[in-house]
Amino acid sequence: LRNGEEISVFDVYDLLIYGNSKNDIRLRSGDVVFIPPHEGLIEAKGSVKRSHIFEVKVGDTFADLLKWMGGFDANAYPAAAVLTRSNSIGMIATVSNIDLLLSDNLNKKILANDSITIPETSMDQRAFVAVEGAFNRPGKFGWSEGMKISDILSMQGDYLIDFSNETDFEIALIERFNQQTKVYSVLYFSPIDILNDSNSKSNIRLNEFDIVYFLPMNELDRFLLLEPFVKRLSANNTKGENLKVFSITGDVKFPGTYPLPTKISLIEALKISGGAADTAFLDSIEISRISIDSGLIQSKVFEVSALNASPEASDFEILPRDRINVRMNEELTLEKTFTLEGFVRFPGVYPLNTDETLSSAINRAGGLKDNAFANGARLLRKSLIDTQTKQNKNLAGSIRASYASSLLTAEENSSSIQDIELVAQIIEEIEGEGRVVINLDEALSKNRKFDIYLEDGDALIIPQSTNIINIIGEVRNPNVVNYSDSLDAGDYLNLAGGLTQRADSRNIYIIRANGSIVSLQKSFFSLGLSRPQFQVGDTLVVPIKQNYQNPLPLWSQVTQIIYQSMVSLAAVKGL
Repeated sequence: LRNGEEISVFDVYDLLIYGNSKNDIRLRSGDVVFIPPHEGLIEAKGSVKRSHIFEVKVGDTFADLLKWMGGFDANAYPAAAVLTRSNSIGMIATVSNIDLLLSDNLNKKILANDSITIPETSMDQRAFVAVEGAFNRPGKFGWSEGMKISDILSMQGDYLIDFSNETDFEIALIERFNQQTKVYSVLYFSPIDILNDSNSKSNIRLNEFDIVYFLPMNELDRFLLLEPFVKRLSANNTKGENLKVFSITGDVKFPGTYPLPTKISLIEALKISGGAADTAFLDSIEISRISIDSGLIQSKVFEVSALNASPEASDFEILPRDRINVRMNEELTLEKTFTLEGFVRFPGVYPLNTDETLSSAINRAGGLKDNAFANGARLLRKSLIDTQTKQNKNLAGSIRASYASSLLTAEENSSSIQDIELVAQIIEEIEGEGRVVINLDEALSKNRKFDIYLEDGDALIIPQSTNIINIIGEVRNPNVVNYSDSLDAGDYLNLAGGLTQRADSRNIYIIRANGSIVSLQKSFFSLGLSRPQFQVGDTLVVPIKQNYQNPLPLWSQVTQIIYQSMVSLAAVKGL
């Protein structure tokens, strides 16, 4: 509702079930989202892919319900679905069977308070195999002696119509149940091998009641597909036997728990998980193994190289309950980058090499432009921003704590509490810039002491050459003047009109263009200013006296901190 008018009606089921976001709109300030009460509920349970209680509207049919519950699972027997239909006050009225394989029945309307149960196929049924997963025709297929996997696939010329866009063609599996021993087992095969050659060993001969799983290329869907089989293996596990599963974690495409075949190598286990990711560290894969010997639980850890499908990994057998951990190779992580901005020939975002330095970064960018100001280069480091921001927050907390203490000792007048809180809030809101002081001129001169290594997320900013000196703080006319190598600090201060009465002449300092600070140290009124050599881009900073505005110790400390913080930030921003 917008301004009292109905703008859009959005059916959440259309989005969740069908992926239809046609009526979805962008919300604005003041919009009202009205969710009316449901018209009725219907329960779906049994051998369905999504057992749930669904909302039902007038006109909904069993076909709609079938879509909501995701269809039937491989063990379903929809021809004998049980419909429990209640009257308007919830009292059970009728229980009947309905064949949901018939289109006439699917077109029948469902009612509020209905409950539909899909029974499982009795194992007394004979001569079938089932197919589940990323397959366009899941369900049961008639079985005959000698039937192979290729027999359940449909071909139209060279075009395979049975597989979806999400099918993993590298690996699939068969769940097999032995009717005599009542034991489950698993067989893995490669669909692509069958498609390329029907005589390949992957084209396994099927047994009656086999369930063929075609795995999806999605981690969650893969897990949901195999979870029931893994649970059946767990329930089928006899006392004293190891559970016939293995798990694989880390830098693989589809980590998870998988059924374990009779014999499998580490290389084959990696293939089952979709293979190692591009950033995986294959030099050393960790396999954790738990064994029971004479009632004692023992744990062992193996380190196996799988680099280039090594013989070691091909020969290493995976046993029940083994846990495989594939580490990530930090040197191959694709997300590590740095940014070059300003007056370089080719600015932009660059992949970060392991041994990337200031000089190598500039070289990769084609070098500096002729009008670049190397001495004013700024290196901003992501990892320092949070640290600096946290330090500011800690400082604000310290100011509040000191003020609270002063109230107890009568050092501070309570009327200044608002001023103290304002100062603390200002400091808290100062975000760290993450600047690292560098000397790019020295780094480019191959001086290793200054040629520091770059980190992920670093930004190196090269400004344009300049010929100015900034003068800020407690001077009569804060100004920007032209640089001259013949002028000293006193000359520059005179150009700014001289010092104000509030100036702290003992603590005047210079902020270099590269971020470093040089103190003048000596008093302007006693021994005269010291004469450090000024450089292009310098900022001359004159701070305020600590005790000018308020003689109380705490307030003096606070005003000095906040003033110098603001002045320093202004100087840096002006570079």
